[in-house]
Amino acid sequence: MARTDTPRSFSKTPAIAAGALALAFGVGAFVSASGSDGAQAAAPPRGATRTADRPARRPAELAPEPRAAAAATQVATGVTPVVVDLAEAPHAAELEGLDHGDHEPHMGCQHGPGDLKSEAEYERMRAEATAVVAAGTAQTLAALRSAQPELRSWIAGALLEDLNAFSELELEVGLRDLARDAEADLELRELVLELLGRSPASAEGTVTALGDLAQDSTLDEGLRQIALGGLRLLARERADLAQVTRAALLTSAEYASHPWMRADALDGVRTAGASPTQLAKVLDYLGDPDPSVRNGAARALGDADAPRAEAVGRALSAALERESDAAAASTILESTLRASRAHAAELLESMQASAVVRAHPELAQQVQDYLELLAAGETDPTRVIRAQHERVDARLAADAR
Repeated sequence: MARTDTPRSFSKTPAIAAGALALAFGVGAFVSASGSDGAQAAAPPRGATRTADRPARRPAELAPEPRAAAAATQVATGVTPVVVDLAEAPHAAELEGLDHGDHEPHMGCQHGPGDLKSEAEYERMRAEATAVVAAGTAQTLAALRSAQPELRSWIAGALLEDLNAFSELELEVGLRDLARDAEADLELRELVLELLGRSPASAEGTVTALGDLAQDSTLDEGLRQIALGGLRLLARERADLAQVTRAALLTSAEYASHPWMRADALDGVRTAGASPTQLAKVLDYLGDPDPSVRNGAARALGDADAPRAEAVGRALSAALERESDAAAASTILESTLRASRAHAAELLESMQASAVVRAHPELAQQVQDYLELLAAGETDPTRVIRAQHERVDARLAADAR
């Protein structure tokens, strides 16, 4: 199919905007250079986006994580790295959104462009990748299949910069075929899955393909994790795919082979617009034996529809009475604030008496902060949570002095 001059209509996602910043993936440390100098992105370690693999974080630790900009990637002689703080970057507000919590960064591609030995090498790789993408969809797909891993990552970065090319339906179909190709090497399939999670041309067929891979217990767990990450990205960024991504994530949770994978799937579910059956499934996970799963379910309930706010608030309150894990309890409190709307203050006041809140001073402080901010007239849950994080930061800074 010939490339069109005008891209398909789509919403430019924060992930795509971030990738275009540095011609490489990731919302970790972006490393670039001034003027004609090179750029390299520090890829997060495998599994960095798993909520359940992280140590349980108490509310006092729930302030936004320090940006990874402080840890610049080592670039070989000839390329001088300059760290770019995402707070100063375009679309920083989108990247820093409190969607489903600030507790973890948005998923970033795990495949950086590799070590570069000089500015000339940087320019050569970038020019080669750009030329491949400019040659058209067929050449891009062929190069992804046959190129060295380093060039593959640069081709992916070039696609993120050329949104006309990235929006081609033929490319999206080809990426799906590569992702499902059992003969393709694992690194290529992982890279392609990450592209599918960002593709402006992704549609219901993409969700089906990602869901099939995420739910296939015979596949490599890393591959399943990245397929799940692609579903999470589409669920967050593509409102037009909300119904199919929600169904795929709930099925993935059902078929998950490990609690951390079930927690990741649930954490990506958007309950706004969910059917009564789907909502009931999420509510059931509030009683799961694993605290990370309860945490993921509680986070998913934060954006429940207004007509169901009262029922969701009651369920969260009951879950808190049973909860023993402080991290899951903190998420329950946050989702109560988000979902309960006008009734949030009333519910939060009653939650102060729960055993887990009384047992953990940081949880009691979290509730108190929420109530004070609500009493001061702030009604937007996202702004309340952001302000509460700022209070935590200030207290930690004061304690450190």
